[in-house]
Amino acid sequence: MRYLSVLLGAVLVVFVASPVPAQEWSDEQIEVWNVVEKLVNHFWDGDIDAVSEMVHPDFIFWGSPNPVPGNKDMAVKWDKVMAERGGQYIAMRATPLTIQVFDGFAVVNFYVRGYQEANPGGAPAWATRRILMVLKQEGDTWLQVANYVDTEE
Repeated sequence: MRYLSVLLGAVLVVFVASPVPAQEWSDEQIEVWNVVEKLVNHFWDGDIDAVSEMVHPDFIFWGSPNPVPGNKDMAVKWDKVMAERGGQYIAMRATPLTIQVFDGFAVVNFYVRGYQEANPGGAPAWATRRILMVLKQEGDTWLQVANYVDTEE
């Protein structure tokens, strides 16, 4: 009986500790995730103008380093500063955790893991960002209307 309890406990630890279970996404979820990936890739490539085109004019952003939410103009300004003065990303990967698609909007939880210079030419370090993103569908286009970013470095 003791052996069975230990075995069951070990099996539970393996399954509970799995970071992201394999998921099959619907066509709608894949469509939304493709938009999120495109947006994230523009951001990490430093193409803030392309990011801005994918963001709704009434966008609200918030993140763990920010004491209060900000608007689109503030987000674009800060993103441009980060792109110009922040360190270059050497590697980056975005991984979806949940993708909920509703009539006209979607909610996506994902994380980004990247290897980035602390400043231009500086020593690189790993960073993880957990992101909640809300998108609104306008015609055939998905625009980001809100997000929350929790940064762990």
